[in-house]
Amino acid sequence: MAQDFAAFARKLDRATAEFTGNNKKQILKQLGDAAATKDAPKAVRADHGGKDHFGGWPKARFTASAKVEGDGVTVGPSNKGVGVWKVAEYGRHPGMTGPAPAPFLKSGKRSTAKRYKRKWNGSTDPQTTWDEAKEIMARETPARAARAVHAALGRVFRG
Repeated sequence: MAQDFAAFARKLDRATAEFTGNNKKQILKQLGDAAATKDAPKAVRADHGGKDHFGGWPKARFTASAKVEGDGVTVGPSNKGVGVWKVAEYGRHPGMTGPAPAPFLKSGKRSTAKRYKRKWNGSTDPQTTWDEAKEIMARETPARAARAVHAALGRVFRG
């Protein structure tokens, strides 16, 4: 009988070890990566007609990444994808309507510099894509966390 309690105590110690230190960071990283690679693209495809990018933006992609910080994980746009997410969230040229801003010189004449001859695409409405991605993450992450806890406890108590 005492031997059974000692064996059970060892299993509890192993279970504690599964949720501390590097093991905890590994579980958090898996949860964050799943949110960044599955949930964020799901919101993008829902907002952009099944596409994972803006039309006419050949190199810009919606990319998200996860970073483990302390006892949690932070999911956000990756460095290369920040501009795309910002346009999707707030719109292009938010608050500006009407014709293109006219670049004038100090003399009052309109500038003819090449940099001002770009086509004015106007402003676009915000699509709140990142907010929708956060809602999907909040909905999907608890089930993923429960599966991760179940798997960790299964490793301890089954074998």
